[in-house]
Amino acid sequence: MDSNRRTPLSYAASNGHLSAVLIFLGYDSADVDSRDSEGRTPLSYAAGHGHLAIASQLHIGHQANANISDRDSWSPLSWAAANGHAGVVQLFLEHGQANPEHRNCSGNTPLALAAHNGHAGVVQLLLATDGVTPESRNEYWETPLMLAAIARSVETMRLLVKHIYNFDPDDRCIMTLFPVASSLEEDLLEQLLADPLNPDRQSACLAALTERFERNSRLLQAYPPHT
Repeated sequence: MDSNRRTPLSYAASNGHLSAVLIFLGYDSADVDSRDSEGRTPLSYAAGHGHLAIASQLHIGHQANANISDRDSWSPLSWAAANGHAGVVQLFLEHGQANPEHRNCSGNTPLALAAHNGHAGVVQLLLATDGVTPESRNEYWETPLMLAAIARSVETMRLLVKHIYNFDPDDRCIMTLFPVASSLEEDLLEQLLADPLNPDRQSACLAALTERFERNSRLLQAYPPHT
């Protein structure tokens, strides 16, 4: 163990060295759930870097705990989802040990993290999982759909809209949703999605968004920051 409380197993798991991981796991003294100074385990590093074979050895072969959170409340599934490692995410979901609704320090679930980074494949896996809430909100009141809009991920937004509102939007519809969803104007977003293919509704919502933006800009100009 070094000054950061990381073990050789932790480094091997992080760097994808499967043969070294297998050697370290062969020792009776191996601690698969050891935590470093950041609170991360070997499984957390393997998941975050997408090392599927190592994650499988740790989690399935040696019962490494998939629900240990690090210092910022990120679980191994959080790391895998945020970085788009669909194979590792599927491993956790299929074996039912990882909590798919785990929230990190910002209140983001694995679905929210995947949506924010535009990982459509991971989003699709999570939406097909029982117990996942597609409209969950983080500490900033953002939903996965809003985070996908901020990331400007067309495919991720399409998956979420189709799952939540039960229709398959075309690219033109998605492009209309971008500025509204990413601005967190929830009431306008709900109006758009109530009748997404209506051009009059689209124009009215975008006009309202523009008016709000201009009004807020005027307010900011009227109250300049203190110097």
